[in-house]
Amino acid sequence: MALPKVTAPTYELELPSSGKKVKYRPFLVKEEKILLIAMDGKDEKQITQAVIDTLGACIITRGVKPENLPSFDLEYLFLKIRAASVGEVVTLNVTCLDDNQTQVAYDLNISEVEVFKPEGHDPNYPVVNSSESTPLLEILYDFVEKHKISCTRILRCAVNISFNNGFEKTASHVDHKYKHKSLLVYCTDNPEASTVLEKDNKIYKQVETKKYRGLYFDDYKHYLTYPKKDIRVVIVFTFK
Repeated sequence: MALPKVTAPTYELELPSSGKKVKYRPFLVKEEKILLIAMDGKDEKQITQAVIDTLGACIITRGVKPENLPSFDLEYLFLKIRAASVGEVVTLNVTCLDDNQTQVAYDLNISEVEVFKPEGHDPNYPVVNSSESTPLLEILYDFVEKHKISCTRILRCAVNISFNNGFEKTASHVDHKYKHKSLLVYCTDNPEASTVLEKDNKIYKQVETKKYRGLYFDDYKHYLTYPKKDIRVVIVFTFK
């Protein structure tokens, strides 16, 4: 007599970038083992490929290829799949700002993490459409005016928050496939989190996260080393 076939539960979400509904399942033991092996190896390409392969295996909706999705769609998908597979709560150790020493455990429910989009947001609309953009863009305008840098079109303006997620660093990348300029403005101190610029596949410059420090560069490949504790908050501008 044949053994009964166990069917994994299925879930559904909307991709933040397009609103497209995607069905997915939790990752299996064999897929979790692949992720753990990749993380133990600390090879960034292997880790990235393991995540993409796992997402590809867990996505049920046809025609959705992880390698073609924006990074925030990938991160959102991975959080939802991880919540369904291992558990919804991740415990983070956060340092109190009062003395910068006391460690407090904070339980983050990753199933409640959402990508914020302003009301009426249109992903095809080329003009800034966030009510929070004005004070941030003033930082960019002051910077380019002071340093006499040309700015004819803003491509991206975002606030990024990074924390210890088990990975050592992000994959090396460029933000756009065409010529552009980047400005990072750090909002926190975190000596363990650095931005690393590459040139000819070698480390060109490594910049520590320091509050109110700015980092301007052209379209270099770069990556982030994740903080082992606390968070890293940075304002990211890309422009032409």
